[in-house]
Amino acid sequence: MKKMKMNGYCALLSTVMLAGLLAACTAKNGDDAAKADSSDKYKADGPRLGYKYDPTVTISMGRLNIPTIKYKEGENIQDNVHTRWMKNELGIDLKTPWTVQGWDNLNAKVRLLLSANEELPDLMLIQDPLLLEELIDAGKIMAVDDYFNKWASPTVKEAFSVDPAAWYVTKRNDKHYGIPTLTSGVPGGRLMFIRNDWLNKLGLQPPKTIDELEKVLDAFVTKDPGGNGAKNTIGLTAGLKNSLIEQTADVSPIFGAYGAIPSQWMKLKNGEIGYGSVQPEIKPALAKLREWMAKGYLTKEVALSDGTKASEAFAAGKAGVMFGPHHTNLNSAKNLLKNVPGASYDFYALPTGPDGKVGYAGEKSYSSVMVINKNFKYMDAFMLYLNSLYEFWNPQGTLFRYGLADGYDYVMVNGKPEYNVPGGKQEVKDKHLTNNRAYFPGKEAVIYKKLHEGGKAESSIEKEFEAFGPMQIKAGHLSNNVYKNTEVPTIFTGAATKTMKAKWERLEKMEKEMFFRIIYGEAPLEDYDKFVQDWKAGGGEQITKEVNDWYNSVK
Repeated sequence: MKKMKMNGYCALLSTVMLAGLLAACTAKNGDDAAKADSSDKYKADGPRLGYKYDPTVTISMGRLNIPTIKYKEGENIQDNVHTRWMKNELGIDLKTPWTVQGWDNLNAKVRLLLSANEELPDLMLIQDPLLLEELIDAGKIMAVDDYFNKWASPTVKEAFSVDPAAWYVTKRNDKHYGIPTLTSGVPGGRLMFIRNDWLNKLGLQPPKTIDELEKVLDAFVTKDPGGNGAKNTIGLTAGLKNSLIEQTADVSPIFGAYGAIPSQWMKLKNGEIGYGSVQPEIKPALAKLREWMAKGYLTKEVALSDGTKASEAFAAGKAGVMFGPHHTNLNSAKNLLKNVPGASYDFYALPTGPDGKVGYAGEKSYSSVMVINKNFKYMDAFMLYLNSLYEFWNPQGTLFRYGLADGYDYVMVNGKPEYNVPGGKQEVKDKHLTNNRAYFPGKEAVIYKKLHEGGKAESSIEKEFEAFGPMQIKAGHLSNNVYKNTEVPTIFTGAATKTMKAKWERLEKMEKEMFFRIIYGEAPLEDYDKFVQDWKAGGGEQITKEVNDWYNSVK
């Protein structure tokens, strides 16, 4: 990545009156980034940008190693284009003392460190609210308020103020213990992807209701649209190993068609907050999934597969229908066209239920929390890193003028950036410390709308989205704008309540076991009513009261 020119940056920063940075800019002109000894880190009186530590500062982070993230030959999670950018451009040397695969393993690793009273790495990404509470209770992580207020850039502060609910999970006694990893606002939405070639072959129309979807699934499973004679077609591919409401290949649209979403807290008609899994609308949805399992529309492996695994069935041409986010166009659906000659697909609105209801599981405004060791010495350096990433959204910025990295998400051809990278695009954003883009809530929706309506791509991110092609632009616009009101938002985003800490793990286990037993036909549907009673008596009723108390305190 090209080195930033400081003279241009000084002119930019003067417009936002960042006095501390102006001093750094005037200290040295030319093509080199400003340098300062790390001992002056606490002297910065404002946000830092265009700054490089010299000598470098070392930051450690225990990380989630995600198998689906691809690296170029010779690169890995510890040494890649992004870690080199951190060191070469910011003067931050990232060390990775340990990695684990899967959130469950990360949780176990951190709890082991806590039980042994061992020193934690400087940074960790935490997804489990209960584990976050344990870290706060143990006094192992710092409150970030003073540092964020002092050193976050205007762009960062704006992004993190769009939805205050993103901060709720980190809050304890009016302080915030960690920085949330923001989502896009409507992270992918939900669309129904269907094999169009199969619909055409069987003379079927795209389904608009649950009943019509059932007829399509039956035809896909019984009439061998793939033509292999094996009658092994999967009607609806779904991965429920981790949750009933995964973003990819989930079944939340089936529940949403009946009016309730499991495994999340939702606003009820009476204005109170209730847990979706114990609402009466869940029972008919479970009955429908049970019926589809018995008829073979769902594969028996749904409880053993996560969303990623289930989506592979669609990509391999084995499944006819899948619910997924708009960016399914860029992976599973795209791979279908590569893997199966003559295959075609399209995406549609989610099916409505018997009473015309429609919905899918909304996502929280954050996906995880970056927690910081209470003994961490370089919080100013981490804020420099965060500020720098968010310059991606600054149309006047020069840091990511064309994209994140030449040769990865764009290539320079005759002095101009091209976003169709020969040999395939290599994502840089999934190598960020958050494993995703530095999201600015709501911005993607605006971009997709602009491009869908024929607007000219001007910024680097607009050009990146334009390169996705018309199918993805249409899907992104539909998900983020047209179908946005079909999202059923999750209301509770706060820290774990008192009773949650003691009883939630057992309640979740009880719920998962009961739902799977009903769906697989191993327990009668009537057992759902007993589950609701046991859930309430086992702590659920008290937790519901605590969640409502929390909601009344923040609304």
